[in-house]
Amino acid sequence: MANPHRRAAKHRQWREHLAAWRRSGQSVRDYCRRHALCESLFYYWRRTLEKPQASTPGNSATSATLPSNTPFVPLRLIGPPPTQAVLELVLRGGRIVRVPNGFAPDALRQLITLAEQLPS
Repeated sequence: MANPHRRAAKHRQWREHLAAWRRSGQSVRDYCRRHALCESLFYYWRRTLEKPQASTPGNSATSATLPSNTPFVPLRLIGPPPTQAVLELVLRGGRIVRVPNGFAPDALRQLITLAEQLPS
């Protein structure tokens, strides 16, 4: 089994690349060339990290089970997923928060405060 710290670091690294690519406005090919990345690996990680979670039959809520050694707080989403984020925040440690239209500023502020307190 792979080292969980190394796996988390690799996920974080690719999340950072995906966020930087989105901000860059470049094509995947150009971004990969500029950063010496394998284009097929880029697509693999994009597919892997952005894969939608399966919903429970009869329930629109989505939840994920995380290993007990991950530095994340479990989150349960209720209702349909937002159609499109209008703002994407990349926090320290590579955490990404996508904010939809109509977000509650106080709730976002609390979420960011909590996320920034988690160990990276």
